[in-house]
Amino acid sequence: MNIIAWNIRGIGGAGKSGAVKKLINSNNPSILGLVETKHSSSKPRRWNSWWRADDLGWEEVLAVNGSGGLILMWNQTLFKVLSSTKGDRWINIEGRWTNGDFPVSITLVYAPNDREGRIRIWQQLKILKQSSNSPMMIMEDFNEILCPSERKGCSRLQASAEDFQEWVSDMCLIDLPLLGRKFTWYRNNSASKLDRIFVEAEWVSRFPEMKLWGLNRSISNHCPLLLECSKVNRGPKPFRSLDMWFSNPNFVKMVEKEWKSFAAMPLQRKLNALKASLKKWNKESFGNFDRKIEQLERELNLIDNISDSALLDECTLARRNALTNQLWLWPKRKESYWFQHSRSRTIKEKDRDTRYFHILASVRKSRKTIGMLRVGGNAIREPRMIKQEITKFYKKLYSEEQPPCLKISGEGFARINEEDSKELESLPSLEEIKKSVWDCESSRAPGYNGFNFGFVKRMWDVVGDDFFRFINNFFQQGKLLNEVNRTWVTLIPKIDGACELKHFRPISMVGCIYKVIAKILSNRLKKVLPNLIGETQSTFIGERQILDGALIANEVVNWCKKKKKEAVLLKLDFQKAYDTIS
Repeated sequence: MNIIAWNIRGIGGAGKSGAVKKLINSNNPSILGLVETKHSSSKPRRWNSWWRADDLGWEEVLAVNGSGGLILMWNQTLFKVLSSTKGDRWINIEGRWTNGDFPVSITLVYAPNDREGRIRIWQQLKILKQSSNSPMMIMEDFNEILCPSERKGCSRLQASAEDFQEWVSDMCLIDLPLLGRKFTWYRNNSASKLDRIFVEAEWVSRFPEMKLWGLNRSISNHCPLLLECSKVNRGPKPFRSLDMWFSNPNFVKMVEKEWKSFAAMPLQRKLNALKASLKKWNKESFGNFDRKIEQLERELNLIDNISDSALLDECTLARRNALTNQLWLWPKRKESYWFQHSRSRTIKEKDRDTRYFHILASVRKSRKTIGMLRVGGNAIREPRMIKQEITKFYKKLYSEEQPPCLKISGEGFARINEEDSKELESLPSLEEIKKSVWDCESSRAPGYNGFNFGFVKRMWDVVGDDFFRFINNFFQQGKLLNEVNRTWVTLIPKIDGACELKHFRPISMVGCIYKVIAKILSNRLKKVLPNLIGETQSTFIGERQILDGALIANEVVNWCKKKKKEAVLLKLDFQKAYDTIS
């Protein structure tokens, strides 16, 4: 299911019809919205020639004196319109897709250029929302930005932008992230993000794979917007330990039993074996939340119906109480699940809301998914090809070159004394290992093995001895199993609309065992590094500030200028210092 919206800047010019036809043929939309048509009369024959649909529906607002104008078209074999409403700057249709039962309200907007005109439109759309029971989508040219980064060279927002922010907040709208480009409108050296699509939360719940693309510009200074709502198969989901498991009274005993059955295995192999058991147990004990809640509600309702006409025996009363308790427990489990997936760190316990966390998790998933890559000028959207290009790029990036080997004399460098050396190499105690575990945040994203530190801490009485033996063995032998040294790499976009691999920052997600070892070494090194690294090094050392280096450099330059001293200022920049092996 695709939706296209575009400020076409007039449909009567040369090449405009061809551009619209190409857009439709390339993307096969269910719904197409065009604004600033500048047409004062209806052209139904032209609309039909564009689409080639057997059953085309449309609503339009004609331009006044060659200004404005909107047209909203849909394929009636794919989308059934139940009602429509129009204003001088917007069109609204309510209906549903023919292959589903999801009622929607879709509004096409072309906001005026003046602040007063936009405020008038915002008020009209507020009233429109109040009269509709269907989740809204509002799309196209709003002639305003939400933050300074959405306008090239902008440093502060004007009052009209604050009006826009307030309206979006009052309407409880979600601004879908734009992929493929940063701005949607261009003129000479000016650029802004004026075109966008807002949705209510229900859209994100229904279509968690939604992607909003800024397509290539052609005959307009606005780029077309393409919203894809189809589901994409991206392969099997990785294992994740879930906090809600601890709400089951049998969980800890089950883990203890399974852990003892793996007694002959090393720690990492035990964790891998435990994953298979937990996957099966989770499916049997939890399954589908909504289905389980509906089942409990049906059974409780059946008992309530019996109690309407007869007295309940003790067994049935006990069952009803048990069902009531379960109906309190299962929504809490569902809330815990979505809270963990949302990665929210700003919500207080009293503010918890399952629907909010569900939406937060869906938006987060949408933002982090790479739906398109641009490689050599070509756009790649097929998941298999995207994976291949990412693998090829990072294989090359992470290949170690053999640069000329320079020998540096150790003379003149600070040295670790014998006492510090022994402490660095000593075997860690159980208390030191446990402290390192508890220093790690419980809810942080796990590594490739799927176990977060919340699981490790709560199961410490079961797994603690194995952690102690494994880590001590590492300090004795200095070797790690390949499974422990394995790392997942996740790509974080450096800029909005990132679509090239150079615009992503790779973040390594190591497993919990590796992280504990690194934490122990880090805590030990913190004690000796200040004595080894000169005072001029202002970064990566506790209690030193990164800005001190810039301040000192500024003072030195001022001193040289004041004293008229000759000096050389040398700046070294290691390109992609954190993204390569050196």
